[in-house]
Amino acid sequence: MKPEVAATAWRAAATRSGGFRSEARIRDLDPVASDEPLSLNATAAGVDPRDLSVPHTVQLA
Repeated sequence: MKPEVAATAWRAAATRSGGFRSEARIRDLDPVASDEPLSLNATAAGVDPRDLSVPHTVQLA
C-alpha cells in the first residue's frame, strides 16, 4: 500500500455575517449560507445549521 497516495488536505472556514447568519467555505466549493429558522427569532436567510450536520435518511420512490 502507498499511504502517500491517499493523503488529503482539509480546509474549511466559517464567518458570521450578523445575527445568527454565517457562511461556510469548504475546500474550493461555493460558500454555503446558514441561518437559524424564524421560530428562533432569526431570519431563515439560509440553510438551518442542523441540516448541514445531521445525516438525513433519503427514501427513494
